Amino acid sequence: MVTHLLVKPTSQAPRRAARLAATLVVLAAAVGLSACQAPPEAEKRGAIMVETIVASKADYSTETALTGEVQAEFSADLAFQIGGQVAERLVDVGDHVSAGQVLARVGSAEQTADRDAAQAQLLAAQSQFKQSTADLERQKSLLSQGLVARSAYDRAVEILATSSSAVDSAQAALDGAEEALGHTELRAFADGTVTALKVEPSQVVQPGQYAFTVANDGAREAVFDVDEGVLTERFAAQTFAVRLFERPEITAAAVLNEIAPTIDKATGSVKVKLKMASPPSEMTLGSVVATTAQYQVTSAIVLPASALTSSDGKPAVWVVAPDTSAVSLRLVTLDRFDAQSLVITGGVEPGERIVTAGASLVYPQQIVAFKE
Repeated sequence: MVTHLLVKPTSQAPRRAARLAATLVVLAAAVGLSACQAPPEAEKRGAIMVETIVASKADYSTETALTGEVQAEFSADLAFQIGGQVAERLVDVGDHVSAGQVLARVGSAEQTADRDAAQAQLLAAQSQFKQSTADLERQKSLLSQGLVARSAYDRAVEILATSSSAVDSAQAALDGAEEALGHTELRAFADGTVTALKVEPSQVVQPGQYAFTVANDGAREAVFDVDEGVLTERFAAQTFAVRLFERPEITAAAVLNEIAPTIDKATGSVKVKLKMASPPSEMTLGSVVATTAQYQVTSAIVLPASALTSSDGKPAVWVVAPDTSAVSLRLVTLDRFDAQSLVITGGVEPGERIVTAGASLVYPQQIVAFKE
């Protein structure tokens, strides 16, 4: 019904109209507020149909998310065997190299000079050996003719033996000099990819100083830093699904290959290597990958995800009272949840009935109806 108010056109009319408008606003707010509150007792008696489930404990696997990177199963840290100044570096990080390929060189002037001197000594020793051989043949011929004494022949035999030893020594010296010259070049041991380097041209290096890391071609591993408490028998026995972090649809199956024997003191974690079976080409060395690892089986209440609601921003569920069928909001502790289920470790007991569908229609102490 609409009531028409007649206002006398006096000087007080605008003021009274303003008061009337303010009163109407207050009344409207009051009506809106009452609409947000729970219905009166008369309305509570009308039960709302909902779907429910009786909470019960079930075994489920506790999981943890891991993030790591792709590495080669085998890699080598390479170092120069002799010291010197780096004359040139021929590769960079990411370059693919072949077995025997030169990666870098140090200055070789000293080694080249030693090699040349050893070559000269060998030539001189070979020349002396040749002359000693000819002398022995001549002494042998003269001895057979009775033209020289036996002692002269024996002396020629001794000189030839000494010359032969000198040739052997000179050859060994040359071999050593050539080996030392070869050590001025740092070569790859196998086909692979350069993943790290620590040398630059003109840098002075010491014998054995780390210079390159080369990851061998072939098998690949996903390497993760894992909390020690996760390393259970269940963790070791499972097959992992390793996925590319930025493209989760790209995956590879993997199994546990190695657990580091020590704990990283800085992070308190243990390095774990998972060997991947036929990883896709997109999983290149250094790619960031992720996986989900199961590490223990526990007993907890598992509910459909639709049962989850909130109270003051905290997870909660609607619990149906067994005697009155009235619902109440209960805070819960979640271990984990996803689009299908909730794993609850606190707040709900086995045997309690939980609303799983229709939760948006109920309010505290609302009577609900449900199928048993």
